[in-house]
Amino acid sequence: MREKLRRERERTRRLRELNKKMEREIESLQNEVTRLRRKLEELKDEEAREIRKERTYQRLQDETQNLRDRLKKVTAELEAYRERFNALKRPRELESRGEMIPLKPVERFTRSGLERSFKLYHVRVGDHILLLDGSGGGSSTAETLAKRGVKVVLTRTPMAHQAVEVFSKYGIPTIKIKDGDIEWIEGLPYIKSTILRKLLEASREEESERAIKEISLILEEHRRELRYRTEGGPSAS
Repeated sequence: MREKLRRERERTRRLRELNKKMEREIESLQNEVTRLRRKLEELKDEEAREIRKERTYQRLQDETQNLRDRLKKVTAELEAYRERFNALKRPRELESRGEMIPLKPVERFTRSGLERSFKLYHVRVGDHILLLDGSGGGSSTAETLAKRGVKVVLTRTPMAHQAVEVFSKYGIPTIKIKDGDIEWIEGLPYIKSTILRKLLEASREEESERAIKEISLILEEHRRELRYRTEGGPSAS
């Protein structure tokens, strides 16, 4: 009986020790679980921060790229404006130095074409005129333009002789030009003063030659008439 009681006590003691050991292990495991949970939360927080950081980084990357694209576009526009400004500035500088002469264009040499040009380009005394198509105008159209007091009339196509005669009466040179003689800048025609000077000189030479021929014809006709009279024409009998 005593032996049985002793064994029972011993078993109870071992069970208590085992129970305490298991309680310690449980506590240790609980602590480990708590630690792991905290670590997991920290990892989650860190992952969330990394995700936020990655999103922020990507957003900044996108914004930076957008800014670069906008900067590239604005730079290209600025360069285009600079080129346009220089293109506008160059003829004005040459014009101020007398090297380039602006022309007032007339699309069609008709009454309506002149009215449109007068309204758009404010044609006035001393202007140089460019007829893009000079074939439609006659004496009355030429008279309308001549009375504006223009200095020179350039034309890309032939004009009616009646119009040429009217301009000649007003002392306005009319010159047939080639497309290569004209420079178009921002939609407006210009001509170099050296080219215009050569064209005017050539026009004057042609006019002089034509006048000399006309005078020669008149003199020749007069000589024939004199010979006819002195050699026994009807008046001699």
